[in-house]
Amino acid sequence: MRKFTKIRVVGKDANGIHHKLIIWVLSDYLSIGSDKNFLRIPMTPHTAQSIANHFDCLLPTKKTVDEIWKRGKVKLQPQPIDVNVYNITSPKVFYLHQQLIEMQRKGKLLGILTVGHKKDIVITNRLINHPDRVAIYGWHYLDGKPIQPLSIIHSSRYYDYSHGIRLIRNIVQIDGYHMKLEKMLRNKNLSYLLSDEGPISFLRYPT
Repeated sequence: MRKFTKIRVVGKDANGIHHKLIIWVLSDYLSIGSDKNFLRIPMTPHTAQSIANHFDCLLPTKKTVDEIWKRGKVKLQPQPIDVNVYNITSPKVFYLHQQLIEMQRKGKLLGILTVGHKKDIVITNRLINHPDRVAIYGWHYLDGKPIQPLSIIHSSRYYDYSHGIRLIRNIVQIDGYHMKLEKMLRNKNLSYLLSDEGPISFLRYPT
């Protein structure tokens, strides 16, 4: 699960010109442990960003999450936990959700692009004026519809069992040429390949 998966995207820039894009994404959400005993671990965006910075990665945009889901080799059904019964910020619930995921994933190999089992912490221009919030999006049903619309309702100190961290390498290939992902996301034309907001100014959470 430390290996990155290559994803190919064909899309249009702001001028309607088609481009072939390759990005590299983590095959699953950040976890702690070994292949035989691990836990997908929720965390604040500040912690997630520190890890991303260490490995020269970014967190995904909303559109990137959608593109990853479309190309997922293992699509899992979301399994929400009743907030009226459980403390969804408890490590016990993190473990419970892990068990539910692994029961559904049984027989599938690790390292294959796996989607649908968590919401993503994402980057968005909505955070420019609200750097004290966390942006979450995703948790797609099998029909491709996300449970969680893009939201910045929660404080950046908040996390629960449903949050996942998927790293995106800070390098992309566009029409055969390499460039930094952050440079592409700032570009007024090319940003539309992985952004439905246009150029992204909020690329990293404060650490």
